[in-house]
Amino acid sequence: MDNIAGPGSARHVLTISVEDYFHSGSLHGVVAVKHWTRIESRLEKSIQQTIDLLGENQVTATFFVLGWIGEEQPEIVKLIRSAGHEIASRGYGKGEWRSPQALRESLHRTREALEAAG
Repeated sequence: MDNIAGPGSARHVLTISVEDYFHSGSLHGVVAVKHWTRIESRLEKSIQQTIDLLGENQVTATFFVLGWIGEEQPEIVKLIRSAGHEIASRGYGKGEWRSPQALRESLHRTREALEAAG
């Protein structure tokens, strides 16, 4: 599939946020990041279903993956990458950007985790 739109043609961009149910903002303050490893993930099945659906329709997407997922579940990153999709991120976890330095550290850790994963 050609990712560059020609003259007069529409180009659509699809992004997907890769988060597990316990990463949700609605659980902020209820489930601490330090406890995420104790909770059963449901990501692999849902990501596989999403990739299958995109493949059936010859669509590629950019998947925004938390650095934490890259570190704890590198198979998710490999699954997305092997299907030909782009990997991006907006940080390591949720809500850890309390200062410019914390943001830099989060992005650095995220980059290392995602590069190591896939």
